Amino acid sequence: MTKNQKLKAKVVDEIADRLSRAKCVAFVDYRGLTVAETTELRNEMKKENIDFKVYKNRLVKLALEKAKIEFNYPLENTLALAFSYSDEVAPARILKNAADKLKKTDLKFGILNGKAMDEAGIKALASIPSKEVLISKLLFCIKSPLTKLAIVCSEIAKKQA
Repeated sequence: MTKNQKLKAKVVDEIADRLSRAKCVAFVDYRGLTVAETTELRNEMKKENIDFKVYKNRLVKLALEKAKIEFNYPLENTLALAFSYSDEVAPARILKNAADKLKKTDLKFGILNGKAMDEAGIKALASIPSKEVLISKLLFCIKSPLTKLAIVCSEIAKKQA
């Protein structure tokens, strides 16, 4: 095995490890992004503890086979991968927002908990609000009836006084 083959095998192992550990992996076509836009996107990903990497498509295909992930989507053009190990929604949401804002990137497909998702699936995942927003909505729903009950009790007490 040549030195180059050993390096590629090491990269394939790294990708396979990331794929097996990640809760969500989003694939994005980053063609046309400037260095400043890519840096901004990487910084936004870093805030959410997401690894944003660019690998050769052939190496990703080998890693998918090694990680035993059934993946039937074409790996072509310039693809970057966003790996999230804790939040299933964050990479898709961030990349969808970037695609809407920049009009240059395109969210292609993804992997959620080891299962491949098509473009429609990953975009639907991107539309789910963050965990913090969902928790705040739940708390508002719980608090709202209690607030209304307190207002009614207050009004009754004012009338009787």
